Amino acid sequence: MKRRRNELRLEEKIQVIRASERGKKSRELGAEFAIGKSQVNNILRRKDEYMHLFYTESPLKCCRKMPKTVNEEVNRLTYEWFLLAKDRHLPLTGTILQEKAREFAAQIGIDTFTASNGWLQSFRKRHQIVGRLFPGRKVAKARSAPAQAPWIRPDVKLEEPWSPGASAVRHQGFPHESVHDDELSCYEKDIEERPVVGVICDVQCVKMTESCKVRVVEPVTRDIFLQDVQPKRQPAVLRGLDLGVCTQCWNVDYLREKVGERPVKVHVAPSPFMDFLHKNFAYRTLPFNELMHRASEEKHADFFFNEDEKYYLRSLGDNPRKDVADLKQQFPELAGDVTIPQLFPDEQFFSSVLRVSSASLHLWTHYDVMDNLLMQVTGYKRVVLFSPEDVEFLYLRGDKSEILDIDFPDLTRFPEFPRATRYECNLQPGDTLYIPGELDECCSHLELVWALHVATSIEQRSSVLAILTDAVTFGVI
Repeated sequence: MKRRRNELRLEEKIQVIRASERGKKSRELGAEFAIGKSQVNNILRRKDEYMHLFYTESPLKCCRKMPKTVNEEVNRLTYEWFLLAKDRHLPLTGTILQEKAREFAAQIGIDTFTASNGWLQSFRKRHQIVGRLFPGRKVAKARSAPAQAPWIRPDVKLEEPWSPGASAVRHQGFPHESVHDDELSCYEKDIEERPVVGVICDVQCVKMTESCKVRVVEPVTRDIFLQDVQPKRQPAVLRGLDLGVCTQCWNVDYLREKVGERPVKVHVAPSPFMDFLHKNFAYRTLPFNELMHRASEEKHADFFFNEDEKYYLRSLGDNPRKDVADLKQQFPELAGDVTIPQLFPDEQFFSSVLRVSSASLHLWTHYDVMDNLLMQVTGYKRVVLFSPEDVEFLYLRGDKSEILDIDFPDLTRFPEFPRATRYECNLQPGDTLYIPGELDECCSHLELVWALHVATSIEQRSSVLAILTDAVTFGVI
């Protein structure tokens, strides 16, 4: 049966957006995705909404208004979540759908919703979900998975049976008796009663990679950091630290007024995917207040290459050949707004780098030698981390990866990339991410955010490689 035009999956919409960013016209996109030009334009108009939904995987955050009945709102949220799970080819049962619907109902304050079996039958009928399996690829049997897909690691300890906060969601294997013939399941009946990672055996699907949550530490003190976090050489989200008044007062107008017309050298990229290895950007000088204005725009009236170009500032020392970046030296008018957490001795401080970047810009993948504290001042940032055991799958040249788009890589060039294990977190305003040294980092920007990144000279090898993915960044690193 021909799919209706309004049934493009979220992942397909992201592909439309990415193809548009690479220069394809609406007519070409319509032909490629078998949709009308008006639908293409509608997807591009809602780009920010779809990108935010894709990276946060929370349809609740995209809720605009309550429909006529409360059940309709729960149904909509549940169906959008179902599409996200289907796009990632994850195991789904009727029981999981009911639990997710109850969760959405509770989050929007509906106490009377029960997600009964009758509701489930109605939901399946309304959205034409038929048969034992949800539409999508079939996952490998748990027993044969290690031989078929070596990146599946059943020994991983999982804290939640179902977690929507990562690209490839982790979940525990269901016991035999929990999977019934009348439920919708991507699991085989002989699945073992032990934690497994729900992945896809089709190596052409990037979303098959296992994804684990980065540890969150709250509250955090210096003793906790030095005794329980830093010695483990694992990344961790440090929550509840005092970052200063910057979390309240930093916005475009404030920063433009505070710094003024001071000239800064910036990267200007006609493409949202910045490639350091092949230099698809140019260096230009702009007044700081003009940079802030352009970085906050979606379309530019004044530009160097095109109206969609992206901007990226990484502050440098006064003498870039000799001096490291220091917020107090290069931006003294902003330094007073920031409180750097005293988690390490003063003599180990190395640098603090201000970064400003446009929305939807993706920074090249790289790693830093020093330990880093990434202080998320405002906005939200997605961070993806990789184990150093997976370096062979990341296609590194020196300290940078050839892979620019970690969500939709070219698998003809990078066929081994899906084997890399992902560790993910979504930083909230006020969070601080501890990144041990020598981690691969790749930033992609979802929305206007400010962050502070502090490097320290703790010279220990880390046990994780990191790829950072964030949003329009005004930050200090």
